[in-house]
Amino acid sequence: MTIDNELALEFLRKAEQDLGSARLLLTSDNLFDTACFHCQQLAEKSIKSLLTHRSIRFNKIHDLDISEMERGKRTIGKESARKFAEALKTDYRVFF
Repeated sequence: MTIDNELALEFLRKAEQDLGSARLLLTSDNLFDTACFHCQQLAEKSIKSLLTHRSIRFNKIHDLDISEMERGKRTIGKESARKFAEALKTDYRVFF
C-alpha cells in the first residue's frame, strides 16, 4: 500500500469516527449543533480521503482564505474547482 493510500484510509477511519459521534449525539443527547459539527468534519475528511487517494494535493490547515470560502465570502477559484470537480466526477460549475 502506498503512503497516499494509507493516508486516504486514515482520513476515512477518522470520518467514520465522526459519523459514530454524530449518531451518538443525536440518539442519546439530542445535541444537534455538536452532531452537525461532526457531520461537517465527516464530509471534510471524506473529501480529503478522495483527494489524497487521487494524489490531488491540498492545504491541510485552515486559514483565513479557507474560512472565507466556507462562509461564501470568497470563491475557490476555477482551477481549484476544476480539480475538485474532476475528483468528484462532476461539473466544476457547481462550485460557483
